[in-house]
Amino acid sequence: LMAFPWLQQETWDDGTRGGFDSETDASSILDFPHYVELARRGLTPWQGSHALRLLLAGTATGYIEETGGFDTALGGTIAVWMPVLVGSDFFLNDGDTVILLALQSAGPPNEVVVGIRRSGALYQFFAGETGATNTLTITRNDHRWYQLEVVCAIDSGADVGTLDFYVDGGAVGSQITSLDQAAIA
Repeated sequence: LMAFPWLQQETWDDGTRGGFDSETDASSILDFPHYVELARRGLTPWQGSHALRLLLAGTATGYIEETGGFDTALGGTIAVWMPVLVGSDFFLNDGDTVILLALQSAGPPNEVVVGIRRSGALYQFFAGETGATNTLTITRNDHRWYQLEVVCAIDSGADVGTLDFYVDGGAVGSQITSLDQAAIA
C-alpha cells in the first residue's frame, strides 16, 4: 500500500465544497453543478460527475476556504495542483484580474496568488507573491482544461521564499525568488 501523498484532494463529487472548511458566496456565483447541468452549456467536469463553478458578475466574490489543511511553517514547502477551465464566455475588462488561489498568512495578507488577468486583448494565467509576476497567455475555450501547479518554498525569515509556477507541466517563467513571506495559515 502506498500512503496518500496529498494534503487534500477534492473532486466535488458530493455536490458540495467537500473537505474545505467553509464557503463564502453572498452573491450566489459559486456552485458545484452536476455533469447534466454543465452539459446544457457544452461543458464537462474535468473528472468525476461535478465541478466547482464560478459565474463571475461584476465585483461579486465567492470562494471556498481551507483554514488548517494547507498550513505551512516558515521554511516549509507547499505544492498545489488544480485543473481550470476558462469558458469562452468568460470576460474581463482590460487590466482586471481574478484570483483563483490565494495562500494567506494570519491577518490575512496574500503570500502567494494564482489567477487570470486581461492585458490588452490577451487573457493570461498569472502567479506571484501578491500579483502577476509570471504570466502565460491562454485561450478561452469551453473544452480546454489547463493544469495549474504552484510549488512554494515559504520564506524562513531571510527573504529566501521561492515560487515555481507550471501550466500543463511546463514552467511559466523562471523561479520567483527572494520572497518575503509569513507562515501560511
